[in-house]
Amino acid sequence: MLLRNDTLSSLRKGDILQILVFVVLSVIISLLAYSFNALLVPIMAIFVGVFVFLYKFYPTYILYFFLVFSIFQDFFVVIGSRISSNALLIDKIDEPVILLLLILTLFRNGVKKSFHNISQIEIICLLFFIVGLLSSIKNNVSMVISLEQSFLTLKGLILFYIYKCHEYDADELIHVSKRIFAPISIVILIGAMIEFISPLRFKSIVWQSSVMSERLGMIGLQSFFYHPGDYGWFMIVVTLIYAIVFMFFREKKYFIIGIMFLIGSLLSLRRKPLLGFIFGILISYILFTTHNNRRISIKKIAAFGLIGGFVLFVVSPFLDALLQYTIAEYFTDKAVLQARNALLLGSVKIAIDYFPLGVGFGRYGSWMSWVNYSPVYNDYGLSNIWGLSLQHPNFIADTFWPMILGETGILGLILFSIIMLLIIRQLIIAFKSNISIRTQMFTLIGLTILLEGLVESIAQPQFVKPPSAYITFAILGIVISLSNSEKQNYRKTPAQ
Repeated sequence: MLLRNDTLSSLRKGDILQILVFVVLSVIISLLAYSFNALLVPIMAIFVGVFVFLYKFYPTYILYFFLVFSIFQDFFVVIGSRISSNALLIDKIDEPVILLLLILTLFRNGVKKSFHNISQIEIICLLFFIVGLLSSIKNNVSMVISLEQSFLTLKGLILFYIYKCHEYDADELIHVSKRIFAPISIVILIGAMIEFISPLRFKSIVWQSSVMSERLGMIGLQSFFYHPGDYGWFMIVVTLIYAIVFMFFREKKYFIIGIMFLIGSLLSLRRKPLLGFIFGILISYILFTTHNNRRISIKKIAAFGLIGGFVLFVVSPFLDALLQYTIAEYFTDKAVLQARNALLLGSVKIAIDYFPLGVGFGRYGSWMSWVNYSPVYNDYGLSNIWGLSLQHPNFIADTFWPMILGETGILGLILFSIIMLLIIRQLIIAFKSNISIRTQMFTLIGLTILLEGLVESIAQPQFVKPPSAYITFAILGIVISLSNSEKQNYRKTPAQ
């Protein structure tokens, strides 16, 4: 049984104000808790109490606002540092909140029923966790390091389960998208435009920094995100959403808005979002046309190609810089090439040497292997490579699949791949079986975002780092829940 939530019509302005006050208070409480250790316990107790109270009455809206917080989390840290010198807790509060949400979800849904109704995806996740834990025990990895890294690796999938266990309404989702997430996306795009006009001034005011992310003399935009890669990914996700909406409803305004966000993504000078967009939208278009018994229109593809060519022509100076940077990075810059290749090749060697379980959580290519520098890097000669050394560990946590292969071995790689395939399969089945056009649209949006993320995960930790991991898995959980609810309602209708 899924969790029920009040409809949007019953949510008063005063209730929304309470939730907004909660978001502000949570930031302030985090600062106070970190600044005054003596008050940590009572303050956090108040925080948890307020959180639980609001979750009880407005569960899905707490989930929505968690996503809003994750989008601006790094920005909140910078703002918080201007109030207090100890704003680090804001950067760490998302993970305790995920654990709290998991506990609340299990108890609200019923612990016994939650475990009884567990799906194949959760079973494979549990097997993956057991494999990593056994590997850690076998290789004498500290249990604290192992458990912490296992949570960091699986927190996206934990969020997937949390969001999947709540019930959503299509009208409510559309309203929330228009009233909350669309304005946020526009604000981020406007921030990028201001940064484009006056990058130094924007950086100094927003980020209190003059450091620019340059690629061959061109500045990669980041807006209110900590890194241009996160900004480029978010813009391309918004582009994909508008592209799918346009695919269903054929209104020109959605196409124009999508082009605006696509240009915004290109100005981040990141190539992976663009490649992910092409792959995701191509697969989705083929699935959409074949499911609706339509022929793949060569004319439409040609028209999109011409419009895309025009957009590329407009931003050609940026793309030229991006191409030159890519050539330099992969064929000239031996330091970068050596570090990234070494991580991939090293994971293959580890998978062979430590077959089939790998070296354990927190030992290779992960955050914990960085903060607690792993001896594995010394064993495989990686500690001598710039970017993987103890003094310069810049690229250690910069991959995803090499981390999975190195830490959990070939068995872990197979299990995590099965998880991704099961989610894709469930989304495709849901897309083909849905009755409602809107639910079908939401399902295709989720599939497209996942496909884009898979492309990006080839060269970065897409499924473990916020906000990409949080937003991706939350959307997947929402659309699967929406689809399941629609199927259940359809089955009940004939009996009524």
